[in-house]
Amino acid sequence: MKKEIILSIIIPVFNSSQFLKTCIKSLCEQKLENYELIFVNDGSTDTSLNILELYKEKYNFINIINFEKNQGLSSARNAGLKVAQGEYISFVDADDFIEKDSLCEIKQIIDEYNTDLIVTKIDGFSDEYTKRSYIAPTLNEKCFNNYNIYDFFINLHKNNVGLGPCVRYFVKRNIVVKNKLKFENIFDEDQLWSLKLIINCSTVKLYYKNFYHYRLRKDSLSTNISLQRAKDLIKISKKIYKLQCKFPKWTNFIKLRSKYIYDKALNLLQLLHSDELKKFNDFINREKEIIELIRNIDI
Repeated sequence: MKKEIILSIIIPVFNSSQFLKTCIKSLCEQKLENYELIFVNDGSTDTSLNILELYKEKYNFINIINFEKNQGLSSARNAGLKVAQGEYISFVDADDFIEKDSLCEIKQIIDEYNTDLIVTKIDGFSDEYTKRSYIAPTLNEKCFNNYNIYDFFINLHKNNVGLGPCVRYFVKRNIVVKNKLKFENIFDEDQLWSLKLIINCSTVKLYYKNFYHYRLRKDSLSTNISLQRAKDLIKISKKIYKLQCKFPKWTNFIKLRSKYIYDKALNLLQLLHSDELKKFNDFINREKEIIELIRNIDI
């Protein structure tokens, strides 16, 4: 009888051959049994697919979804979600890697608590072309694990822990399926998806040992400076704000996140050209009423 799959990890891949082997090795050389790796090759034009196929011959828990043409990060993640079979799901980006044997410790949390959601630690490291760094804030794991889920996330926010990255979470797959949580094809799609994920969960635990190693790259989507990204941030802010009606007990947190994303858009504006600023102002003036509500949030 085939054993139940505990974890499904979804890894979108687009022209990642330079870093892909490090990522795959970190995922494959775990001591955990009964997990699956779903690699979604998003129309790569380098040797990424060849690398994936070589590793698939060696490891029977690797699955490959292959897009002939590039469809974007959100589409790749959604494709992985469709086929995932694990009790819990998570994501890893193809240029990052995870800590040795960390999945066994994640499994221990699952066995002990059967929690809806596990929040992990992300540490950033630079590639050779980037002079940025990210050191995760210090958190008291024991203290956080005594919070109810609302206070847990309020305090994460207060401690400047980024809530957006979906790679931070392990979540019960049935919560994703039941609530039809899909990624939208926009910049900063994690910000909306992760917020929806959080407010649809009832229990949470923090795993704050070394786990996820995030490569800070000069050309990553998270560093994109464009008018379209600024517009998408405003769209996300509005969508988050409107969730108050459906999730009234999360109202203050939702307002907090809506304002945070709005302010993120404003910070981006300072880097845009004057002609782009005019286009942006025309864009937000079309929905002045809700923008004013978000702008005046004071929590």
